[in-house]
Amino acid sequence: AYNVPRIDLFISLVGSIARSTLAIIIPPILDQIVFYQSSNRSKMKLTKNILIIIFGIYIFISGTWVSIKDIIDYLR
Repeated sequence: AYNVPRIDLFISLVGSIARSTLAIIIPPILDQIVFYQSSNRSKMKLTKNILIIIFGIYIFISGTWVSIKDIIDYLR
Protein backbone atom coordinates (compact mmCIF):
# COMPACT_ATOMS: atom_id res chain seq x y z
CA ALA A 1 0.00 0.00 0.00
CA TYR A 2 2.96 2.31 0.56
CA ASN A 3 4.12 2.02 -3.06
CA VAL A 4 0.69 2.92 -4.43
CA PRO A 5 -0.05 6.57 -3.63
CA ARG A 6 -3.78 6.42 -4.47
CA ILE A 7 -4.87 2.89 -3.68
CA ASP A 8 -8.49 4.07 -3.53
CA LEU A 9 -8.47 4.45 -7.33
CA PHE A 10 -7.28 0.86 -7.77
CA ILE A 11 -9.83 -0.42 -5.26
CA SER A 12 -12.53 1.48 -7.14
CA LEU A 13 -11.49 -0.16 -10.42
CA VAL A 14 -11.44 -3.68 -8.95
CA GLY A 15 -14.74 -3.03 -7.18
CA SER A 16 -16.49 -1.81 -10.31
CA ILE A 17 -15.36 -4.88 -12.24
CA ALA A 18 -16.06 -7.47 -9.55
CA ARG A 19 -19.25 -6.01 -8.09
CA SER A 20 -21.14 -5.74 -11.35
CA THR A 21 -19.98 -9.14 -12.53
CA LEU A 22 -20.66 -11.07 -9.34
CA ALA A 23 -23.81 -9.29 -8.21
CA ILE A 24 -25.63 -8.44 -11.42
CA ILE A 25 -24.38 -10.46 -14.41
CA ILE A 26 -23.63 -13.94 -13.03
CA PRO A 27 -26.93 -14.64 -11.13
CA PRO A 28 -29.27 -14.43 -14.16
CA ILE A 29 -26.84 -16.50 -16.21
CA LEU A 30 -26.79 -19.18 -13.52
CA ASP A 31 -30.56 -18.98 -13.18
CA GLN A 32 -30.94 -19.60 -16.88
CA ILE A 33 -28.45 -22.49 -16.85
CA VAL A 34 -29.75 -24.21 -13.72
CA PHE A 35 -33.45 -23.96 -14.52
CA TYR A 36 -33.14 -24.48 -18.29
CA GLN A 37 -34.55 -27.99 -18.12
CA SER A 38 -37.49 -27.04 -15.92
CA SER A 39 -40.94 -27.27 -17.40
CA ASN A 40 -41.75 -23.58 -16.99
CA ARG A 41 -39.29 -22.15 -19.50
CA SER A 42 -41.19 -19.02 -20.19
CA LYS A 43 -40.23 -16.23 -22.52
CA MET A 44 -40.91 -13.76 -19.71
CA LYS A 45 -38.20 -15.33 -17.54
CA LEU A 46 -35.73 -15.35 -20.42
CA THR A 47 -36.53 -11.71 -21.20
CA LYS A 48 -36.07 -10.76 -17.55
CA ASN A 49 -32.70 -12.48 -17.39
CA ILE A 50 -31.52 -10.87 -20.62
CA LEU A 51 -32.57 -7.40 -19.44
CA ILE A 52 -30.75 -7.89 -16.13
CA ILE A 53 -27.62 -9.04 -17.98
CA ILE A 54 -27.77 -6.01 -20.30
CA PHE A 55 -28.17 -3.71 -17.29
CA GLY A 56 -25.21 -5.43 -15.60
CA ILE A 57 -23.04 -4.99 -18.68
CA TYR A 58 -23.98 -1.29 -18.76
CA ILE A 59 -23.02 -0.92 -15.09
CA PHE A 60 -19.79 -2.86 -15.74
CA ILE A 61 -18.78 -0.63 -18.65
CA SER A 62 -19.75 2.67 -17.05
CA GLY A 63 -18.14 1.86 -13.68
CA THR A 64 -14.94 0.67 -15.29
CA TRP A 65 -14.87 3.70 -17.59
CA VAL A 66 -15.22 6.14 -14.69
CA SER A 67 -12.56 4.33 -12.65
CA ILE A 68 -10.08 4.30 -15.53
CA LYS A 69 -10.83 7.96 -16.26
CA ASP A 70 -10.10 8.85 -12.62
CA ILE A 71 -6.80 6.95 -12.77
CA ILE A 72 -5.79 8.70 -16.00
CA ASP A 73 -6.73 12.10 -14.56
CA TYR A 74 -4.62 11.40 -11.49
CA LEU A 75 -1.60 10.33 -13.57
CA ARG A 76 -1.64 13.51 -15.68
